[in-house]
Amino acid sequence: MIEITNNRILVIDDEEVVRDSFRLILTARPASNQELDTLAALLFDDLPQVPRPPSQLLEFIVDEASSGVAGVEMVRSAILDGRPYAAVFVDMRMPRRSTAKPAPPPLAHCSPAQTRRRLLPSQ
Repeated sequence: MIEITNNRILVIDDEEVVRDSFRLILTARPASNQELDTLAALLFDDLPQVPRPPSQLLEFIVDEASSGVAGVEMVRSAILDGRPYAAVFVDMRMPRRSTAKPAPPPLAHCSPAQTRRRLLPSQ
């Protein structure tokens, strides 16, 4: 595996299938399935050789939130724990679940320093 400094990703989306898709794309999985390759070779004689992905894959830790409020709280906790997210993917069109709660601070287009100032109480 390739060594990276921060491999934490947060996906904020109300659709479970979208969150699952991000997880499938970003988490490491085996590069080859020998049993399937053998069956394909038996079934399809003229099957072209498929190039294998590199053996060194980036490994990401993917966390999920199903609402903006939960996502903002996860970002806040991550910063306070000293383990901020490297990237946050946010569904910008999620419906508001409750009008009684104030809207979370916008995180889109914020630098890490701006995000800290918006989410953490002044010290």
